[in-house]
Amino acid sequence: MEKISKLAQIFAQYKIYPREKFTIDPEAGWFLENSDNYYAEGLKSDFLPKQNYQSEKRGADLPFWGKEYFSNKGGKRVFMVAQDSKTPDAGSIVFWAHLFGNLDLYEKFKSAFGINPKKLLRYDKFILEECGLSLDFLCLTDAKKVYKDNSWEKFNYDQSQNLLEDEINFCRPDAIIFLGRSGLELLGEKCKLADYYRGDENIRIKGVDCFVFPFPTGMGLIWKKKYQNEVKIEIGKLKNKLHGKGVECR
Repeated sequence: MEKISKLAQIFAQYKIYPREKFTIDPEAGWFLENSDNYYAEGLKSDFLPKQNYQSEKRGADLPFWGKEYFSNKGGKRVFMVAQDSKTPDAGSIVFWAHLFGNLDLYEKFKSAFGINPKKLLRYDKFILEECGLSLDFLCLTDAKKVYKDNSWEKFNYDQSQNLLEDEINFCRPDAIIFLGRSGLELLGEKCKLADYYRGDENIRIKGVDCFVFPFPTGMGLIWKKKYQNEVKIEIGKLKNKLHGKGVECR
């Protein structure tokens, strides 16, 4: 698919995940071998072939896109920014997104590896049920994901910001969701979650309405409980943006 190839070229500029590193990873390799869904096929045919470079830094998760996100089908496109992959308790929400809403594949994964990543069920429930999002029209990425050359610890903040901005410009979402504040800070929005929920100012980035939620696992659960009413209001605003009357789908 042409759009996936163009997205792949954007990522290739930053060299965050060499093709061979992705394919030799046990869990990722298993998915590519055991699934023929659109995402696996897109990775194999359009995305990974563009990641043909030497490993120079610590890798990061590649983006997840819903099967209709880059199609011409009408629907609201949502761009979701998760925490950095190194954030404590964040897990790897982008890496596991291909299992969301697919209980059969999830069970096969458990059987193959003998592990049960329970966090997946919380991600799944929050995104698909609580927020009422369509996985078909969702694009999911990490916040900071470009490391410095020859480093396994330090991020390149400038390149991480550039890549995230490149993704937003390319994906042209109708709404942006931030899970936690890492992505906000990277894009120059310094507000804390507490200040955001106590205030009444809306955030727009590149002309797009933004919505902020605590991360659905780890310490984010504490924040979600503390600001339970505020989170419900934010979810209501999001649903009104995506499904409210007078809002046209492109």
